Amino acid sequence: QRNIGRPSHRRFLQILQNNWIPNNTVTVADAVRAVAIYGKSVPNIKGETTKRKAEHHPTHVPVEIEHILKLHKNVTLCIDIFWVQGIPFYHSISRKIDFRMCSHLTRARKNDLLEATMETKEMYERRLFKVVDIHADKQFECIQNHVPDTHIEITAPDDHVHEAERSIQTMKNGCRSNIHGLPYKYMPKIMVV
Repeated sequence: QRNIGRPSHRRFLQILQNNWIPNNTVTVADAVRAVAIYGKSVPNIKGETTKRKAEHHPTHVPVEIEHILKLHKNVTLCIDIFWVQGIPFYHSISRKIDFRMCSHLTRARKNDLLEATMETKEMYERRLFKVVDIHADKQFECIQNHVPDTHIEITAPDDHVHEAERSIQTMKNGCRSNIHGLPYKYMPKIMVV
C-alpha cells in the first residue's frame, strides 16, 4: 500500500480485488488481516483527514486512448494555482477525461501562468485532443485573451472552479499521506517540489 502511493484502504482493496498490480502476491484477505492486526495506516489517516467529508468520485474502468479520443476530442480544462509551504504549483484537470497535471512554478505571475497554460494545452494537442474551453478563477484573468483558439471562462470574484479545487485537495491528501510516512521532520524546498 505504501509502495503504490498510500491509496485509501477501500481503494487498496479494490486494486487488489481487480488484480491491477502485476505479479502481486498480496491478497484482499491479507490486507484485511493487516488492518485487523495493526490498525489503519497512520500516515493515511493524517493525510486524508479533512474538515468536511469529501465527495465520492466513482472509479472509471481504463479504456483505450482511441476510444477516449473518439468520445471526448474537445477538452474542457479546469485550472488553478495552489501553494505548498509558500511554493506555487500549477494544476489542471480535464472534465470528463479526469486527467490531472501538476507542475512547479517559480512565480505565479502573468508570464508564468501563460507559459504553464500553453504547455498544458500543447500536451493535449500533441495527443490529438483540442482544448476548447478553460475554466479558471480570477487570478487567470490576466491571460484571458492570450491563449489562441481557446475560450477562457473566469469565475466571479471570490469564487472557485469546483473540479480544480476538489482535485487539488485530493492531490494534497495523497502527498500528505506520503510525507507522514517519511522519517523526516523537515523537508527542504527541492524535496517538496
